[in-house]
Amino acid sequence: MIKLGLLGVGKMGQNHLKNIISLPCYELSFIYDYNEELCAKLAREYGTKASLDLDKGLASVDAIIIVTPTFTHDEYIKKVSKATKNIFVEKPLCDSFEKCQEIMLLEQNLGLNIAVGFIERFNPALKELQNELKKLGSNTHELRFTRTSLASLRISDVDVITDLMIHDIDLALYLNGDAQVLFANGVIQNNTINLATATLKHENGIISHIHASRITHKNERKISISADEAHFECDLLAKELNVFKNAKNEPLKAKEANALKDELVAFSALCAGQKSNKLADAKSATKAMKIATDIAKMIKEQQ
Repeated sequence: MIKLGLLGVGKMGQNHLKNIISLPCYELSFIYDYNEELCAKLAREYGTKASLDLDKGLASVDAIIIVTPTFTHDEYIKKVSKATKNIFVEKPLCDSFEKCQEIMLLEQNLGLNIAVGFIERFNPALKELQNELKKLGSNTHELRFTRTSLASLRISDVDVITDLMIHDIDLALYLNGDAQVLFANGVIQNNTINLATATLKHENGIISHIHASRITHKNERKISISADEAHFECDLLAKELNVFKNAKNEPLKAKEANALKDELVAFSALCAGQKSNKLADAKSATKAMKIATDIAKMIKEQQ
C-alpha cells in the first residue's frame, strides 16, 4: 500500500480525492490546499487528515499527487522531490517550455518517477481505436483532433493551447511520434489565445490537424483518422468509435471505464517500479509543451 499525499483540492483535486479513497493500493496520508477551510471540510468528509504543514506531511508519504494551479507546478515538484521520487502532476507539466525542460532534467538527475496527467491516454474509446488500427494494420495518412468547450473559459491562468489543445498535442505525439508545427492560426481575446488551429507533420510522414476552442458553444472531443483500409471517427466524450469501410459504418461502443482511476492505478504501478509508455512522463510532457509553445508563437506573430 502506497502512502500518498494530495496537493490541491479544487475541482480536479476533488476528482482525484474520490478515486484515491476508492483504491486499495493507496493509503491517503494527508490533503493540502491554501484554502484551509475547504481542506478541513473535505478531510472530515473523506476521513483523512488536512495538513497545514506541508514539510511535515511530506515526511510521511511514498508518493505525491499535485493538482494545483499550473504556474505552481514547478516549485511544488522541486519541493516534494526532496521527500519522494514518486510524483504525479496534472497536465500540463509546467506553464512554460523552459520550466518543463528544467523539471525533465531534475527527473533525470534525481532519478524521479514523474507522471503527468494526460488522462485521454486512458480513455476507453482511444484504446478501442488503437485496437482497431492494430487489427487492420492500417496505413494511416492523416489525423484530425477537435476539442471545444465553452465552460473552459473559467480557467484564466492558461490559454486554450495549454488548457485544451495540449491533450491532443500529446495524443498526436503518443500515436505517431515526434513532429514539427507546419502552420498555426487562432483568435486572441484580451491578450489570451482562446481558439487555435494547428497542423503538425510527424517524422513518420503522417499529418495531424488539431483544433481547440473555448469560445465554441459546444462540448466536443473527437479524433478522425484517414487510412487506406478504413476511416475512423472516435468520440472521446461519448466513448464511441465508428469504423467506415467500403462506405459502411461499423459502430463500436467502448467498455465502461474510469479513465482517472485507471491512470491512478498506473501511477501506483510506477511507484512500484513498473514503467509504462501509456503513462506520460516528463520527457513526453516537455515535447508536448514545445509544440504548444511553437503554436502559440506562430499565432501571436500573425496578429
